[in-house]
Amino acid sequence: MHGAARLYNSLLRSAITTHGLQWASFPTDPLSMRGISPNIDTRVMASNFAIARTSREVNDSLTKLATGKRINRAADDPAGMTAVEAMNAQERTLQKQIKNLDFQRIQLDAREGGESAFAEAYLELQSLVVTAANSGALSTEEREALQVQLDGTLQGMQYVANTTNFRGQQLFSGRNIFLEGSITEVVDGQPVTYSLKDLQRGGKLNLVNGDMALAQKVVDAAQKGSSGRRAAIGNATRDIESQQRVLMVELENLTGAKSQIEDTDYAAETSTLVRAQLLQQSSIATREIAINLQRDTVLSLLEGVKR
Repeated sequence: MHGAARLYNSLLRSAITTHGLQWASFPTDPLSMRGISPNIDTRVMASNFAIARTSREVNDSLTKLATGKRINRAADDPAGMTAVEAMNAQERTLQKQIKNLDFQRIQLDAREGGESAFAEAYLELQSLVVTAANSGALSTEEREALQVQLDGTLQGMQYVANTTNFRGQQLFSGRNIFLEGSITEVVDGQPVTYSLKDLQRGGKLNLVNGDMALAQKVVDAAQKGSSGRRAAIGNATRDIESQQRVLMVELENLTGAKSQIEDTDYAAETSTLVRAQLLQQSSIATREIAINLQRDTVLSLLEGVKR
């Protein structure tokens, strides 16, 4: 009631001043004025509350449509927000695991690339040994040239083993090419071990005057070892890719579940927005009608006083 009195006094004072009348000749309590109803002020207040409420609904709908998310703050859905936060943590964990596996896969690919280079070098060694084994068709100078080529190949392989790295990490750290292709043969009743180092100049299996049959066995053993390492890398890569596929499916399912909770249903939210806008416009129109009724009531009172 006190709010109504203040509003009516303000309107009445403005109207009286406009018509050149004296304020003191009028009662200060508008509720004592004939024809003025306090229900008019109540309708204005109700309209203001409705406008505020529908404005919030319009703003909420516009925010959800703009962000594409149904939950933009905890007040939108406290339980849903809690679930989404837990899913976000799980999602980050899965993404990190997938990233780590991807790093391992790339590292294995780099290792396989190095092993491929070694495999080609072993084929080159095999070709040199087979050529040198044809002793009747080669001169000493030609065998010496083959030896130079073989020594260069072995040194190149060791250089690759020493320098190949992936993001600063040595891929073949500690690998000694000259000790590969190790075989053990019984010579004069004693076991003797041979390896690629024996194929070098001056070694027991050199291409100039060494035992080419044993040299061939050493190269074959080294080549088999390289093939075995490449196969192990391939198996490890397949395991990693399988784990990645599993994690990707889990991540996809998690993302879908989170979307059901968090994302905006555009069709439903657009309908809500249209409804809120219509109610907002109706509330504004209702308030204007109530205000006009107040003005008309005051002017009618003034007209009666003047008569």
